[in-house]
Amino acid sequence: MTTAWLLIFTNTWIDFITLGFVVYVFVQRQRRMKGPRGRGVPGQGPANISPPARGETELDRAYRTLDLKPGVSFKEVQSAYRELARIWHPDRFANDAKLSLRANTKLGEINQAYETLRRYLRG
Repeated sequence: MTTAWLLIFTNTWIDFITLGFVVYVFVQRQRRMKGPRGRGVPGQGPANISPPARGETELDRAYRTLDLKPGVSFKEVQSAYRELARIWHPDRFANDAKLSLRANTKLGEINQAYETLRRYLRG
């Protein structure tokens, strides 16, 4: 009799653990598809940078790429860089080759803008 109860108890727990694992995998896939909360889709909003304006300097372009105004502190530059790098990192778009390529290009622009401002502000 105790063997029957043990068998029923064990099967119930196996079912429960399996169901928990399935739910966990589903939630992880949903999060991966959505990306960070509140970030939206790349290419929309302030991260969508227009082409360089005529007569624009490299420094102006770097500020515009990081969506900053001239005269900000280096800490603000770092913060903007980290946020944009998190948003545009190509690993977020591993399932979509077109978006991954676009994110790779965008991240290159962001890195270049950060290096330009770092050199300018640090010396």
